[in-house]
Amino acid sequence: MIEQIELQKLLYRELSDIKVRNPYFTLRSYARRLNVPPSALSEILNGKRRVSKRMATRITDRLTELFISYQRMVS
Repeated sequence: MIEQIELQKLLYRELSDIKVRNPYFTLRSYARRLNVPPSALSEILNGKRRVSKRMATRITDRLTELFISYQRMVS
């Protein structure tokens, strides 16, 4: 249960940070970046869907890839 909430907070925080930089960034765009269906991401963020271990691994792996790519661009 705690892992679910932590992942939900992480995803929400990341989406909020992106939206600060680009107010037109959508949940659909974020879902596309994470390779997750938009409806699933919406349900996760709203606490209506539990995240399986497999999906949690996919999401965290993808976030890690995006972070590494961003670090390379900045460096």
